[in-house]
Amino acid sequence: MGLRRKIFNGVNYFRGHTMPKYYKLKQIDSPEFKKLWSAVELTQEQREEIDEYYVAHYGKKIPYKWHRLYYLYSGKFDKKYFPEHLFIPEYEWLVNSENYYYCLGDKNITPLIASGIDGLTVPRVYLSCANGLYRDGEMKCISRRQAVELLSGIGKAFIKPTVESNSGRGCMVISMSGGSDELSGKSAEELLTRYGANFTVQECIEMGESVKRLHPQSVNTFRVITYRTPGVESIHCANTILRIGMGESSTDNAHAGGMYIGVNRDGSLEDQAFNDAHDVFTEHPDTHVRFAGYSIPEIRAIEEKALALHARIPQLGVVNWDMTVNSHGGVVLVEANTRSGSIDMAQSTFGCGIFGDDTDAILEYLRDMRKLYPFNYR
Repeated sequence: MGLRRKIFNGVNYFRGHTMPKYYKLKQIDSPEFKKLWSAVELTQEQREEIDEYYVAHYGKKIPYKWHRLYYLYSGKFDKKYFPEHLFIPEYEWLVNSENYYYCLGDKNITPLIASGIDGLTVPRVYLSCANGLYRDGEMKCISRRQAVELLSGIGKAFIKPTVESNSGRGCMVISMSGGSDELSGKSAEELLTRYGANFTVQECIEMGESVKRLHPQSVNTFRVITYRTPGVESIHCANTILRIGMGESSTDNAHAGGMYIGVNRDGSLEDQAFNDAHDVFTEHPDTHVRFAGYSIPEIRAIEEKALALHARIPQLGVVNWDMTVNSHGGVVLVEANTRSGSIDMAQSTFGCGIFGDDTDAILEYLRDMRKLYPFNYR
C-alpha cells in the first residue's frame, strides 16, 4: 500500500471512526444523559452477564451506560442491547463504505432509489438544488434566477437540506406568495441563500388517517432500520418506531420536541411513548389519543417496502428509512439515512437489542475487523 493511500485511509479512519466514537462516549457522559442512566443500577449478576456476552462475541468488555439507559426507559434488561458507540463509529462505518455513503447520503437521490416499486411513492419535488445545480420539478436544470421565480409563487411546501442533515434540523413548512414566505417573512432569494447548494422543496404530505389522528399538525414518520448480517445475503428489518410531533411543530423528530413509540409487527402500538427527556406518555397530550389498543394497519406494507428499497442498494449494510402513509393508504418514502442513524429509540421502547439474534454475528464481525485496524479495514 502506497504512502498516499495510507495517509488517506488514516484520515478517513480518524474522521469516520475515532471522532464519532469519542463523541458518543462524551455524549453518554454529558449531564443530560448521565442524569438518566445513573438513575438505574444493574445487579452484579446483570453486569457479569453483559461482560461474559461481550467478551465472548466482541472480544472485550463495554461500558454499562447504554444498558442502563435503555433499561430506564423500558424497564427491561437485555444483555444484547447494542451501545451507540459501537453502532455509528464501528458497525455503520464499516458496512456503509464512504464510496456509496457520500452519494446515497444526498437526499436528492432518494426518488431515484424508490422509482418503480409498486405501492411506494415519494413527495413530489417542486424545486431542488444538488451541489449548487438548480433543477425544477421535471429534473431540468435551471438558473438561480429561474429558481427564485419558481419558488416565489410555489404556495405551501416543505423545504429541507439534503446533505449532512439529521434530527429535523433546517426542515420547515413554507407558504410562498408574491416572492416571500408568509410564515417566516423571508423572500425567495433569502431562502435560496440560507439553504445553499443542497436542498429540496417538496409538496406537503397529506397523511393517512391512522397516523394523522395521533397529531395532524406534523408529518408523523416511521423509522424503519434494515440491515444485512455480515456473511449473510438476506436483509432484515429491525423493530420499527413511530415518531409523533407535539404542539404546533410541523416535524416529528424527538430531538425537535417530538415523541416516539414502538410499533409491533401486528401494527399495534406499545402502551407508552417517550421523548428525549424521558417523559412518559400513555396518550398524546394534544389529541388525547390513547396508545394502548391503537393500531397501524399499514405497518406490514411499510416494512416490506423498506426491505425492497434496501435490496436495490445492497452495497450498504444498514439504512435508516423514514416513511409514512398518505391519505390513499399508500406508503411514502420521506428519506433515507445512510450515516449517523440512531438505534436508541427502538431499544428504549421495545426493551431488547436492536439486532436480536443477529447480535452475535455482528459483534463477531466487529471483533474480527478490529484486528485489521487502523488502515486495512476495507
